[in-house]
Amino acid sequence: MVFIDHEFTVVTLRSFEPICRKLPIRLILREPPRHVSTVNYASELKASRRESKLTGELLNTGLSCGAAVLSWIVVLGATTAIPITGGASTAVTYLGVAAATASSLQCLNGAVRSIAEARYPEDLDRLEEQEWYNAANTALDIISLGGAAAAGATTIKMVQTLRKTTSKSLTEILKGLSRADRKRLTLEIQRLNQPGISQSVLKTLTNSGKLTTRYSSQALVNAISLNIKDAVGASLSISGSAYGGTIKNLAVGIYEELSVDVR
Repeated sequence: MVFIDHEFTVVTLRSFEPICRKLPIRLILREPPRHVSTVNYASELKASRRESKLTGELLNTGLSCGAAVLSWIVVLGATTAIPITGGASTAVTYLGVAAATASSLQCLNGAVRSIAEARYPEDLDRLEEQEWYNAANTALDIISLGGAAAAGATTIKMVQTLRKTTSKSLTEILKGLSRADRKRLTLEIQRLNQPGISQSVLKTLTNSGKLTTRYSSQALVNAISLNIKDAVGASLSISGSAYGGTIKNLAVGIYEELSVDVR
């Protein structure tokens, strides 16, 4: 419990003791500044809270919309890109589409919430009290986080594949690979796409023209760039969830006016 007087001096009235929980819930008691009436001070606190909430809504909307755009770029681009991580299963593909759809709905929801917070804050407060609305938001958040987890796993697999075939950094790879590096990377991709295949069979398929001998530098750069966009979109989804979604932290502030009985 913390008390802030009219000169903004902070006094801890009661320290936190981790008995029932590890993380504290802070109760803040604040005294109105001098020369400010209680009515005006209450209005300022209310306006400040709403302005802060509007800023949060706009930020969350930006994160959701950014994640949605990148997710759809990855979903659409994956149909023609090189399967640099060995391709994706049907379940992972559907999860990517579901995550992109969820992020799009979160983007739309964020835009509507921002407008409501700016013009009809009381209506937004009533909407947030509805169980079905909160349940729907939680479901969308879980779906987008599932897509983020899949994107993270794909990115890790891509990095491992690149490390097996070249010692160059990601920046150098995006500038282009040599013929030898592209051949080694192509061979590793073929192995990932044909799990359990022997070296002799792989060589036979390559010599017969059924498998690509060497991917072009541009095709490899495009595939790697697509995976990077997927990772960035995942980070936006996680950031949005941490800021205002399922994995956000809970903070509580209580402002109370105490009358002084002067006798």
